[in-house]
Amino acid sequence: MRVLLVGPYPPPYGGLAVQLCEWQRFLAHQVGYECVIMNIGEYRRASIPGCMSVSGYWDFVRKLHDFARRGYLVHLLTNGHNVKSWLCSLACALAGVCNHRRTVLVFGSGNAPDYIKNSGLLLGVLIRSVIRLGGRLVCRNEHMRQTLITYGAAPEKVAIIPGFLGLEVTEQESIPARLQKILNTQAPVLGATASLDPEYGIPLMLEAVKELRKIYPSIWLVIIGPGEEAKGRLSGCEVPDHAYFTGPLSHAVVLAVMKRLTLFLRPTYFDGDSLSVREALALGVPVVASATDFRPDGVITFRIGDLQDFLEKLRHAIEHVAELTAQVRQLDQCDNTTPLLNIYEDLTSGTSRVGKARANGVSTR
Repeated sequence: MRVLLVGPYPPPYGGLAVQLCEWQRFLAHQVGYECVIMNIGEYRRASIPGCMSVSGYWDFVRKLHDFARRGYLVHLLTNGHNVKSWLCSLACALAGVCNHRRTVLVFGSGNAPDYIKNSGLLLGVLIRSVIRLGGRLVCRNEHMRQTLITYGAAPEKVAIIPGFLGLEVTEQESIPARLQKILNTQAPVLGATASLDPEYGIPLMLEAVKELRKIYPSIWLVIIGPGEEAKGRLSGCEVPDHAYFTGPLSHAVVLAVMKRLTLFLRPTYFDGDSLSVREALALGVPVVASATDFRPDGVITFRIGDLQDFLEKLRHAIEHVAELTAQVRQLDQCDNTTPLLNIYEDLTSGTSRVGKARANGVSTR
């Protein structure tokens, strides 16, 4: 089977870009699969090994239709919370029309349901067209699934499948010296993956660490993604001395750092099904996260944006970290690869795999 994966390719590492690379890696180990990546991310015009560049919108459309005519199944990973995302989805869905609708459209953002519900007339027409023309739709939680159904998707056409595919951690990863020194301290080290976008809750984490230092004077907060220059861009927000911004790290190094954390934090204001949360759990690291639409089993949740509740949950987790770590390491990791492969087979052979998807714990209701 030939598959065209369309989505953001690293750099930067994180979110959909990591999911795309991990799925490509998985397919490379499957017999009978040929996979090509089309990069529509931040560096889509650059020549990056492992993916195909795109010079502009018309180049994107031309290449998309060329692969569809050659029989490739088109698999798009996108956020679903802006116009560009839905235009890309429409281009992929239209390409699939000439390919027996062999398209898989994956929407990963937790903000997508509200974006869809607040869409105007023209945007609503665009969204409904994508839903009608796409072969299969994949989302991360029930809220998004119900939103897609409300806007015209047949229930059996929509599946909830997490983006987490498992871990492949190398034992010896080179962690930057400054970061290694922080991780070697005996004090609690809290960490998060984030960007400076307000939905990631960096100010909330900084304020929490400032308060926690009254109890744990040597506590550290490690924020993976932004560099130290980010401190000057957080207007109106005091950055404590024990907050360290790592700058961009490769995914392998991110996992190596996460494995050494006391707690992993995810204080986002919305989420689909966070990849980093599932990675932390798989590494045996307790997670404290905001109570968005969905969090997997084992996550300690607090009320979104509530500093006092956040502090209460953090103090509890730090004091009981050994017990929580043991509990997290006993959690079962579900198989998210089989349902996606079943969707591929559905689209190429017409054989129903809904029963198999349910058997693997994936909702198609």
